[in-house]
Amino acid sequence: MDNQVTYETVVELLPAYAMGALKPDEMSAVAAYLQRQQTLLARVEQLDLATAQLAHAAPTVPLSATVKRNLMAQVRASAAEGDNAPRLPGLARSADSTPTPTPRHSLLGQRPPERTPDGRQERALALGRTQQLRTLPRAVQPPLPAPAPTRRFNFGWAAAAAIAVAALFIIWIDIGVQRQVSQLQTELANRETTITELSQQLQVKDSEIEQNHLHLAFFAAPTQIVTLRGTEGAPDAGGVFYQHNERALLVVHGLEQLPAGQSYQLWLIPADAAPVSAGLLDAQSGDINRQQIPLPADGLAYNAIGISVEPASGSPAPTGKIVILGAKA
Repeated sequence: MDNQVTYETVVELLPAYAMGALKPDEMSAVAAYLQRQQTLLARVEQLDLATAQLAHAAPTVPLSATVKRNLMAQVRASAAEGDNAPRLPGLARSADSTPTPTPRHSLLGQRPPERTPDGRQERALALGRTQQLRTLPRAVQPPLPAPAPTRRFNFGWAAAAAIAVAALFIIWIDIGVQRQVSQLQTELANRETTITELSQQLQVKDSEIEQNHLHLAFFAAPTQIVTLRGTEGAPDAGGVFYQHNERALLVVHGLEQLPAGQSYQLWLIPADAAPVSAGLLDAQSGDINRQQIPLPADGLAYNAIGISVEPASGSPAPTGKIVILGAKA
């Protein structure tokens, strides 16, 4: 049975195990399982305490007068059977081997009277034999039979047993309820985790929707659109520069991932002046990158848009290669 023992089976068998009502192999299997799963020992102790209370639950009931009278009658009957026991073999041989002379009457010189029909003399002889048997050592006397036990239904013990069974049933129900509560708490924790994850995803989606709404303003009514193309340093790159008043939306693609210590920098290039930096870009390799850019006041009069590779902290003027370039139409 040990190979088939599970947690649920052992929990169901614990009340019977505490009362010793299982089969030997079941008792051994449950005991072996408890050695491996000692978390159930506390429940076994509770069941043992409930079972131990059975010894104090039944009231003390004195014997009734009828029971005492029947018991004494059985004792007297057993004593009478001992008095009528047959003579021991040693005594019988001694009485038969030595003839006893017939006594004569002390006054008339006659023989004693013959045995009377009522058997008084026989009873006297039997009484003498009984006295001889009683004077022998007690070790050779035949033992008296034990009195038969008197069976009487004890309602107190029945009530105590019923209370114990009810207590064990309540404990079993309590264990089941605790297990269900634990399972529900675990499920609730899992659902709360799922709700938190979904809430975070919803916040991300809301942020994306908000960004898309802002992008629609650039797409719907831009004040300037500049098409961007990759140079020899990045022939697969490209994009579009959407300006809406003093802000712009830069959409680029095909830029390579730069090593640590380098970044892409956006430049507003006037027709006859030095380029004006519009900030660093957070471009990901190969992806379409969208980034809103506030335009500096001194760079609004630009004639072209360019992107170059610069140090990670940026440069006041272009120092690296130009990877994307575009001019106003």
